[in-house]
Amino acid sequence: MVAITTQLPHSNLRGLSSCPVRTTAILDREMYGWYPGYWEYVKALNTITPADGYDDWRAYLPRHIGYLQKPSNLQTLIRVLYNEKMEFPEPHIHLPQSSHTHTFILLHGRGSNGPEFAEELFSSITSKGPNLAACLPNWRWVFPTSRNCWSDRFQEEMCVWFDAYSLDDIHERQELQIAGLRESVTHILSILNHEIEILGGKTSHVYLGGISQGMATALWTLFCATSQIHQPLGGFVGFCGWLPFARQIEEQVQSSDALSEQLAQRSVTSFFLNTISGSGASQTKETIDASILSTPVFLSHGTDDAWVSVDLGRQAARVLQQIRIPVQWHEFAGAEEDGHWVKEPEGFDQILHFLEACSSHT
Repeated sequence: MVAITTQLPHSNLRGLSSCPVRTTAILDREMYGWYPGYWEYVKALNTITPADGYDDWRAYLPRHIGYLQKPSNLQTLIRVLYNEKMEFPEPHIHLPQSSHTHTFILLHGRGSNGPEFAEELFSSITSKGPNLAACLPNWRWVFPTSRNCWSDRFQEEMCVWFDAYSLDDIHERQELQIAGLRESVTHILSILNHEIEILGGKTSHVYLGGISQGMATALWTLFCATSQIHQPLGGFVGFCGWLPFARQIEEQVQSSDALSEQLAQRSVTSFFLNTISGSGASQTKETIDASILSTPVFLSHGTDDAWVSVDLGRQAARVLQQIRIPVQWHEFAGAEEDGHWVKEPEGFDQILHFLEACSSHT
């Protein structure tokens, strides 16, 4: 990829009078059969050394531009240059049908969004009723939507929580995942805290979960919540997903084998927090409150899942079990969406039974 400095005008570029910028590259990618039409890279005036060309644009662009998850348009880059916050969309809310007693926050998978996930979930039946919401009328359902991010693998903008380069080999280019995980976990933590506040601080009445990449992000949120939330949630439900950086986490678990359950959980949690912080500073294990890791966990996965291997789900369950997190693991076959969904009605019956059992204890 080549970024070429140019002063040539372009009809698609419009600067802001309050934000002086210069264009450092315009590549007509369609001319070479690439998508989308143009990449526009900009820098503030006087921040670059004039040059005829660069053979690696990431090596020369300022850090706050070079680490963007996608080459973006001029307006987006100006916002980043001037630290304008790029917001997540508002969550989709399904209100309780009766007095509000519990809340469930559920994260969609790659390429989906909150409203679409809600529609799919509530179109899925249980043996007791038309859907989960009908069976739990006092529950508030919150479906956040991720931001659009550039996918290095698919070379297009996608609605994803983080950039996962490969699901065949989840260890390939793992570094691409960190920026998105950091932003998404921070966003979900704010929603989690807000929903706990709505319920008068009743942490055990709030549930978290997701499907596929949403499950992956929700698991990271659960571990990173140790820095903010000091009581267990009501429960965690994940299906057809995986645990990012599972290999490194398992190594951390193995190195903590001789530690007590509490210290082992703190050791693993420090890995999550230090990775997310990106500061390089080590989180002091003794200061971590791992109480939230007593949250009961329900994980399920189709053995015939064509998109995310059941082995990745098994690995996620194994890692949690190794640090003594209470996990229920369920496998099934014959679900819709090439196995990348929950089997109806049996799978949803299991989820409903888990939610009812957990809520009966609070």
